[in-house]
Amino acid sequence: MIDKKDLYNAGTFGRPHGVKGEITLVTNCELPDFGKDSPVFCEMDGIPVPFFIESVRPKSAGSVLVKFEDIDSERDVKIFTGKTACLYAYLIKKNEKSKKPAYTGYQIIDENLSFKGVITDVDDSTANILLKADCGGKDIIVPFNLYQHISHTEKIIYMKLPEGFTDI
Repeated sequence: MIDKKDLYNAGTFGRPHGVKGEITLVTNCELPDFGKDSPVFCEMDGIPVPFFIESVRPKSAGSVLVKFEDIDSERDVKIFTGKTACLYAYLIKKNEKSKKPAYTGYQIIDENLSFKGVITDVDDSTANILLKADCGGKDIIVPFNLYQHISHTEKIIYMKLPEGFTDI
């Protein structure tokens, strides 16, 4: 059985998103890359129960959309609404209280593995999150929805940028 002292409160589940079993997780920390060995724990009847991640995708700078394995409907995922999401404490890098938005300092790498820039600011004031990056002394604005994969451990966002995007 999992000891609660080995877990870290990573955020709170919001409402379901869509009808296929996704739910919003409002985070209070930098989330690790999820794998089969890093479940999300949710307290059920006083016991932390592991739920395994099928997919995670960003929603805004402070929230992600989570899809659990074997939970495929809005009705089934509603049991998480308002509950605390916990992760193994050793996986969490605690954010220092800083005015820098999430992803500041991350590198942007294009799908062809070429370096494109370092994120200097994040505009999450609208549904379309924009990343401002320094690309060799030139500021570029990149829509966040072009990302392919995020590695929090390496602080890299892999993106699929249109050809010539940084030449504008």
